[in-house]
Amino acid sequence: MVSFIFVFLSSIIVIWAMMVHFDKLRVHRHFHQNANVVIAIWWCPIRHGWNKDVLRYGDGNRIYEVQYQEPSGTLHHVWCKTSLLNGVAIDGDEINSPTMPTDSNSARQI
Repeated sequence: MVSFIFVFLSSIIVIWAMMVHFDKLRVHRHFHQNANVVIAIWWCPIRHGWNKDVLRYGDGNRIYEVQYQEPSGTLHHVWCKTSLLNGVAIDGDEINSPTMPTDSNSARQI
């Protein structure tokens, strides 16, 4: 009986780890389509506003916090939710650092 419980719990952990892995690959693909570079992805079990939908509808989406960089150099911090059958939904795009001027005429001379 104990071995059955151990096998059952182990299989749940392995399945969950695989789902998170494939979710992160899906999020990477979503941002790489626009030539963005993903810096970090964190799994977040709680996100204000989206959890009530999960409790109400049981949609099975997992929520991730993502930091990425645009080709222009601008850093963004967003929240994403995704699942196996759904795409990537993005919310709360925060710009962490504005784009620095690349034109030499607009740069300050010291």
